[in-house]
Amino acid sequence: MNNQETNSVSNHVLYDALRPFIVDKWSKRFAEQGLYYGYPICCIIDFINREYTLKPEQQYFADTGNGFIPCLNCSIKLLKNKVTIESLLSNRLCKQPFPKDDC
Repeated sequence: MNNQETNSVSNHVLYDALRPFIVDKWSKRFAEQGLYYGYPICCIIDFINREYTLKPEQQYFADTGNGFIPCLNCSIKLLKNKVTIESLLSNRLCKQPFPKDDC
């Protein structure tokens, strides 16, 4: 199994874990896109939850400007240089390296 196939299987399992958070077509889209771009499951769940609880101006301040909005725990790890964005996005299905996409 090549890396792309391994990531696809892994993301299918992760998608199942996201099912309780998928409440409408938008949260489904957020989950699918998050998995495609390799975002950590904790960050996808946090993003979906924030979409339904934060006002647009609050969401704006959480945005990093590159499409990836890490959850609080991942943000702290990034700020303390304990992880890199690339290591957080290791399950990426998108063929382009972060922050680019192939759309």
